[in-house]
Amino acid sequence: MKAVGGAIGGLLALLVFVVMMMSGSPDPQSASAVCAPGGSAQGVPNGWGPAVDAAAKTAGLPSSVLAAQLAAESGWNPKATSPVGAMGLAQFMPETWKTWGNGADVLDPVSAIGAQGRFMGDLYRRAQAMAKGSSLDPVSLALAGYNAGWGAVEQFHGVPPYGETQDYVAKILDSAKKYAGAGDSAVAACSQAGAAGDGDDLPWKNAPTWVQVGADNPAARSPLGFFNRECVDFALFRVNQELGWTAGQPWKVTNSSFRGDGVLLGSANTPGEQSWLTGWQVKGWATGKDPKPGAVVFYGPGVGGADATYGHVAVVKSVAADGTYVEEGYNGNPAPNDHQYYTRTVKDSVPTAFLYVPKG
Repeated sequence: MKAVGGAIGGLLALLVFVVMMMSGSPDPQSASAVCAPGGSAQGVPNGWGPAVDAAAKTAGLPSSVLAAQLAAESGWNPKATSPVGAMGLAQFMPETWKTWGNGADVLDPVSAIGAQGRFMGDLYRRAQAMAKGSSLDPVSLALAGYNAGWGAVEQFHGVPPYGETQDYVAKILDSAKKYAGAGDSAVAACSQAGAAGDGDDLPWKNAPTWVQVGADNPAARSPLGFFNRECVDFALFRVNQELGWTAGQPWKVTNSSFRGDGVLLGSANTPGEQSWLTGWQVKGWATGKDPKPGAVVFYGPGVGGADATYGHVAVVKSVAADGTYVEEGYNGNPAPNDHQYYTRTVKDSVPTAFLYVPKG
């Protein structure tokens, strides 16, 4: 647990709000259902399971979430220390421990777990208040507050656009699945995943970008024929999932095969040639103005803050009743957070069109 904001975070906040077409803030998960704590976590080492279950009841969260958080914080090492001074199983900073540690030894694992439950309970209550009536996920907000500080969550009114914090939240929500035991909520009971896939599940999400290795380097290209981790790369990966692709199978569509007329699908908008919108039209697939989970979001050049030449594409993750939707994608933030996974809440009226994918 460490704060990652400061002056750099403030500058990034300005860039994010200038560049992006958000009506909300980056958020690694979509709107949550009601969590149902009260079960038991599985796979907790060293006999600490009962302590984790008790802390989860205190926090009002599933035991699996707190177990996954402890694994992320310290790797279950009760004597872990960080370069910034965080200590113990739950990696408390000294000042924070004074508030939640009840005078115990921060290196005592059971005491650390209890303090984790008290602190997460406070953060979760704050998160529920912030998320009320919106598509924000209070579990993600609470976890972000633990990592970056609640002040950063308030500043951005959502999960801060820090790569470390977004990865932290996504990692915990994903790994919580393996800790969900008897009677405990599955992760899906707290956070609703995308229509296809689960958060940042791009198989080559750590592959080098063309910026890092050069556009002529074959390592910069994904199996779909795009540069790694561009918006079009992630969007077509989701399209493959919507068409029924699963790991180990041949790809349903690629950059070169999608249209079927010898023309590349290309950038969201390829100057002087075509766009993803025309690609959908050539293929005979439906387009429209209503967001639907799994649909591709198409922004024409300059629309909603998209690139003035190439536009942008993303994917609808979930749809709210208030005229907004949560989109997910890649390369939607300024450097140095470009070529990374993001989610954000957008008004239905902002994009140029929604491109619908037939179910596989």
